[in-house]
Amino acid sequence: MKRNFEEYWTNLTIPERFMAAANGWDFAPTCSLRGSTLLEDHLKSGKALLFRDPVSNKEMIFIRSLQPDVAIIHGSVADAAGNTVITPPYGEDLWGVLAAKKVVVIVEKVVDQATIRTLSHLVKIPSHKVDYVVEVPFGAHPYGTSPIGYSKQAYGEDYEFRKEFSQAVRDEGISIRS
Repeated sequence: MKRNFEEYWTNLTIPERFMAAANGWDFAPTCSLRGSTLLEDHLKSGKALLFRDPVSNKEMIFIRSLQPDVAIIHGSVADAAGNTVITPPYGEDLWGVLAAKKVVVIVEKVVDQATIRTLSHLVKIPSHKVDYVVEVPFGAHPYGTSPIGYSKQAYGEDYEFRKEFSQAVRDEGISIRS
């Protein structure tokens, strides 16, 4: 049986679906699909439902939650238990991590619990969500890491490497998106 995995969602509905899964909901409300052909497609597939709000009598759109099997995220530091520091700016990827069945955290450095306690305001992934912690110094390269919180592990973006990599790929005839 051939399966078609081509499925389109908006940049807002993916994190909304993750948020629903992270909260244990089967569906979440959205306004993002209103008036689009995407809504028609998802209504046909059962991944979106229409309801009438009994109070306002307005039509409401609900989208099915999305729970990834595995989420992999890069953090600044974590302790061995998995309490992970994620520095701003925070993206929608945190909802994917909180929704996932299994979580792999890649960090610049594994630190002790005392250090994590001093950074508790930056711990965005609690240990009970983490299955594996992997220490990979310079794991975000060629992108940088933020000096917010634990500046010992921070480094800037390597623009020269990114330029050279893009050129090397082009020279080999490989098409990439930047």
